[in-house]
Amino acid sequence: MTTTLDDLGALTAGGLIVSCQAYPGEPMRTPDTMSRVASAVVKEGAVAMRLQGLEDLRTVVGAVDVPAIDATLCTRADGSSVADRVLEAAVCAVCAGTAITHPTSLTRWFVEETR
Repeated sequence: MTTTLDDLGALTAGGLIVSCQAYPGEPMRTPDTMSRVASAVVKEGAVAMRLQGLEDLRTVVGAVDVPAIDATLCTRADGSSVADRVLEAAVCAVCAGTAITHPTSLTRWFVEETR
């Protein structure tokens, strides 16, 4: 489901957005597992999914009919950005058909990192 930023607020108002993520290396860190978790929580009423990474996004977007939000973080512990992570997050969002909710932040982070 492709959702614009304008649509996202209306679709999720008053509802539960569920984080369906596992850290790299954890046993549940597979697109199939995240898709099953996402399907289960949507069945129980979730209005959107928070996911991490292109493979999870691709798998889940095809399995559920609610918005999928990429939760990939593009900052270091000190708060500075990482250019390749910024670009990767944007590419993941576009490839999976999800909305980029903060395009100005992505642009600003990339410019700052490449100076």
